[in-house]
Amino acid sequence: MADNNITNSKFSDLLFSISYAFLVFIFCLFTFSFVGFIFHISINIFYPILSFISGIVALFFMTKYKALTAKYFWIGLLSYLTIFALAILFGMKFYDSSYDGRTYHQAGIMLLGQGWNPIYDNVNVFASKLYNTNFDPLIWTENYTKFAEIIQANIFVVFKKIEIAKMTNIISGFILLGYAFYVLNKLLITKTGQCDKNNVYKYIISGLVALLIVLNPVYVAQVMTFYIDSYVYLYFMLILLAIIDIEKSKAQNPIAFSVIIMSSVCLANVKLGGLLYIILPLSLYLVYSAYKKNWQNLKHSAQSILLILILIILSGINPYYTNIKQDRNPFYPLIGKNKMDVVTHCIPGALYEKNNIEKFILSTFSRVDNFSLLAKKKNHIKPPFWVYKGEFSALGVSDVRICGFGVFWSGILLLSIILAFFIRYNSKEDKLLFIFIFYTLILLASVNPYCWWARYAPHLWAIPIFVVISVFMSNKSTKLPKIIAAIILFFMFANFVIQTIFVSQVERSYRKSISNSLKLLETYDKDIKIYFIYDWSLIEKMKERKIKFVLVDDEYYNKNKGDFSVLDISLIKKMYWDYKEK
Repeated sequence: MADNNITNSKFSDLLFSISYAFLVFIFCLFTFSFVGFIFHISINIFYPILSFISGIVALFFMTKYKALTAKYFWIGLLSYLTIFALAILFGMKFYDSSYDGRTYHQAGIMLLGQGWNPIYDNVNVFASKLYNTNFDPLIWTENYTKFAEIIQANIFVVFKKIEIAKMTNIISGFILLGYAFYVLNKLLITKTGQCDKNNVYKYIISGLVALLIVLNPVYVAQVMTFYIDSYVYLYFMLILLAIIDIEKSKAQNPIAFSVIIMSSVCLANVKLGGLLYIILPLSLYLVYSAYKKNWQNLKHSAQSILLILILIILSGINPYYTNIKQDRNPFYPLIGKNKMDVVTHCIPGALYEKNNIEKFILSTFSRVDNFSLLAKKKNHIKPPFWVYKGEFSALGVSDVRICGFGVFWSGILLLSIILAFFIRYNSKEDKLLFIFIFYTLILLASVNPYCWWARYAPHLWAIPIFVVISVFMSNKSTKLPKIIAAIILFFMFANFVIQTIFVSQVERSYRKSISNSLKLLETYDKDIKIYFIYDWSLIEKMKERKIKFVLVDDEYYNKNKGDFSVLDISLIKKMYWDYKEK
């Protein structure tokens, strides 16, 4: 029986080794790129090749570090290659149907993949030369952080198909899955040396909870798109899990600190708000380590933060320094002179005049819905765990505004709050660690003025997760708390299943519409003239299918208006083409 327990432990170590290899792969993609930009080198095919090899080297190192035999390395390598292949197939299979994803996110990926250097090149000048026409200012492409776009541009350079680039969504999800399972085994599995029934039970719980950590509704809604909010959650959770890993390790844990460093640099460059998800938890961890008088961890944490700061400064030359150079606020266009308000018009009218607490409560306990300030609609309060048919249509949206964590979220959160009163920790150290975790999660929400909108506060999904973990890791928990915890897990999983069904329906409908339209365009034997380019996804798909087209400017369009009609398969109603269906 002891051998089985060893096998379980080795499986956990192997899974972490594979996820660490993928983290190194992602980090290297980004690092090679931003260092190259500094030295006037654009993204090229050598970066993904070197990054892929770096991941394999990291896998070899990790199997040695975890004292796994050569057999485990080869199993890990086969898994690494298989997951990579599955991620590619996922990208090919699903089309991004989101507004933000098809516009400025894909614009960044395409332009970076075609030689744009964001440190030295003006994006509008570069794009105008590339497509031989003028564009409206590509503000979000130029002045926003670009972690996701940069790593996806590396994939685009290799495969030359834009949709494959979102394979990084799957890889990033797997990184969190592998590390979450590894850390949960530290928290839940007793080291008795035997594979007793209690350990098997907790081993299954570890797998289920690790899966649900990844299946955040924000991630599920955006995994088929080029939206970036889920990256904030994924890499923030890696930081939080690394801190738990450090605290539950008997010896020094340099690997966990390296996870913090790599995840923080990636997270800082996902979006401007990502900085808060680094500064707050790491600052609190310094205080936590000082309170515990753990001077060794305090020293290593301070050193890691210093290195993170240096790497963020280097990797953030664009947009932070380039904004300053243009006499703008480093966080432009969200802050400073001529700032752009991207949220107010998105606030549902029913929430607009409420304070942040009221917005959060109303959003949480309402039916799932998605409407903006101008829509003449009201939110509808509903009982926890109750589901209305009218909620389903909103579930396929990538940025649901009201109750964005799904149809069962209000019940899950309410039940978690009740369950929190039943938590009994095994030790003072465990209690202190989880107080730190919950305080971090709640404080992040309280300083966030948009915590009512799931995409801007994706970490809230972790609150019920850590409540459930607290119950299952305690030897003092009675049957009732464990039953409540199991009910929460059930509804979290049901939440995922329902959402996946409707997210998939939206994707299938969009893919069918685009594919049919593009097949029709392939039969057209003249250059199609397109005016007002903004749907970059559509342009790239036309290039992939070798459909002949020309982008025209204002002057040409104004002279030939009668020859143009609305491009129905575009996101933008003001996008026109001169194709006339026969």
